[in-house]
Amino acid sequence: MSGDFLKEIINYHHNKGLIEDKYVVCIVEDNLVRLNRFTLMLSKLKSSDIDINYYNARVYEYISNDSNLKKEIREFKQFFKFIDKLSIKDGYVKKSETPDFIMFRNGKTYGIEVTKIYAGNDWVAEKVHNDIVAYKLTGQKFRDYVNTHKYSSRFKAIREKGSIKVSAIKNEEYREEEITQIKNKLFEKIRRQMDEYEKFNENYIFAEIVFSGYKEIKSYEELSEEFNYLVNHLEVNFGENTFHLILKNGNIYADFDLKNGNVRII
Repeated sequence: MSGDFLKEIINYHHNKGLIEDKYVVCIVEDNLVRLNRFTLMLSKLKSSDIDINYYNARVYEYISNDSNLKKEIREFKQFFKFIDKLSIKDGYVKKSETPDFIMFRNGKTYGIEVTKIYAGNDWVAEKVHNDIVAYKLTGQKFRDYVNTHKYSSRFKAIREKGSIKVSAIKNEEYREEEITQIKNKLFEKIRRQMDEYEKFNENYIFAEIVFSGYKEIKSYEELSEEFNYLVNHLEVNFGENTFHLILKNGNIYADFDLKNGNVRII
């Protein structure tokens, strides 16, 4: 993939616009592909026959040279992951500082904050996985990569169905402490967003936990009670406004209604 082509991809990027107009068709290696203007993620059309994961990794590697653009793209990816889960297919969205996104839809204004919460060694496992895809690391190239980055004590890798599967090495001694750290980060996100809630009809925090040890959570109702305790102590009067925390934990999406104090699995 040439540098000129990558620059063309970057030029498609929008940081505001209609959600329903997010896709444009472009050409990669003589194949028609679909490009999300906001996330710069490529997806295959039926007629194309290319390694789409490889090309997406190349685009991400290219934008990594611009820290501001990299952060914006990462947040847009998370934004679309969650609104797809909520089956939101239209509306006008624009990038902002606080909150991360402002969306206009059906006569209402939405304030949306996105966050990715790590604990333990999971950030290492995620980075290694992304680098394997981006640089097509296999065999000796992968072993050299591990030795160079000195990550060997923080993740484990196994070959599965022709690919390398990476997972974080857990330290059970610190598991409860790491779970407490995750909760505290969520509490802080809620507290900070409370400073902005009056500006928007609908308030959302899209939070994704990247921590293998947290997938064993037993009760979302108990976690909801902890969130409610926090909100009650903040003495917030929501009035007509709403406030939701959508929590992605593994394959589960939990919708915490912080105004009414309940939770549901989406």
